[in-house]
Amino acid sequence: MAVSQLLLERVNSGQRGVVNGVQSSLNMIMDMLKFVLVIAIPKPEHFGLLIILSFCFICFGGVSYGIYSHKATGHVFHCGECYCLKKPSVEDPPDKDETQTLDKNHQGSAEN
Repeated sequence: MAVSQLLLERVNSGQRGVVNGVQSSLNMIMDMLKFVLVIAIPKPEHFGLLIILSFCFICFGGVSYGIYSHKATGHVFHCGECYCLKKPSVEDPPDKDETQTLDKNHQGSAEN
């Protein structure tokens, strides 16, 4: 679903058929490669090798998407703005609650 969304958002409408065709072809080639590997390495004692190869291909796909996401958006995780990592700047005005608290503290110290 994420691939379809990226395809619709990032590819010009005139080129979507070509990009979708290439993507479909690559998916089918990788699927065929999986079948060829299972046929070529049929022994049960080699099944662990197939699992490791599968895991490596999945990790490669995740890393590829992470690199693309970082280049396209400047970040990898799409979880909104993280306020804990936001550095306060001089230009940011204080929150309304902070202003009221500062005023109350200032008035209390003036009365003493």
